[in-house]
Amino acid sequence: MSEHWQQVSFRLSGSLFVGSGKWGFVLPCRPYLPGWTLWGAFVILLKKSGRWSGCYGEIGQRLNQKCWLGHLFLQQEDGSLYLPAIDPKQGGKTVFDWRDRNNQVAAGLPPTLFRHGTVRSREQGQESLHRLFLTETVQPRKYRLTGILRCDSPPDELLHPGDALRVGGNRQVSGAEIVCETVASCSEEMRRKFLSYQHLRCNPADNASALNGELERIVLRRTRTENGSRADSNGRSGFGQHHVDWGLHLAPGWDGPEGQAYQPAKDKQNSFRHGTVEKV
Repeated sequence: MSEHWQQVSFRLSGSLFVGSGKWGFVLPCRPYLPGWTLWGAFVILLKKSGRWSGCYGEIGQRLNQKCWLGHLFLQQEDGSLYLPAIDPKQGGKTVFDWRDRNNQVAAGLPPTLFRHGTVRSREQGQESLHRLFLTETVQPRKYRLTGILRCDSPPDELLHPGDALRVGGNRQVSGAEIVCETVASCSEEMRRKFLSYQHLRCNPADNASALNGELERIVLRRTRTENGSRADSNGRSGFGQHHVDWGLHLAPGWDGPEGQAYQPAKDKQNSFRHGTVEKV
């Protein structure tokens, strides 16, 4: 079965919030769009467009079997990308900067990409701080989201220029629409580059001294359990009530051995885990 690698780009049509966990009453926003968030948007697109048949659950499972979706990162008009890296001067903390094709820090003003707003939580009676991407009206056509995807099907069965995806948001912040601008064949250089900026699955057998980065446990919310039931063992049901634990990973920005190759990660059922990679 042949595999197709594509580089895709999207433009924002509104503010975008994708949380990275909760620190007390602070809900930080990721400065990139995770591949696992794209998965749900693609399921809706494939169902409503009629490109894939079946119910949402069947399409979601088929998408996991046939396609892998990588993280989307901000890109400027000059091609530089807003990417993470380990900063030894900050005690090994992961920081984001604009980087050119040679992975060198490029010109740009990262602070202007985000704005902060507070959303009062009625349940807790306290304010939660959100960081959101700037809207298209504030930074007209200057920034894009770009990344890679892999699919066993011909690319035109999955995504077309002009397709709109609804992503992000939570109970306090609405999601945003991103619109596909380009779908093009991905070069080997770009494929290797983007694969090195995904979440890296942690393997206890690996030599810990050969890897450097910030650990993150990936826990996702799903509507259905693995056996297809809408209720889990505790009787919980409904949208997003089932938790799926993908375990510990190194967050984007990790530093590994030079020359090491990586590939999209899969689970025990041979389904892709979007936005995550493992060693070849």
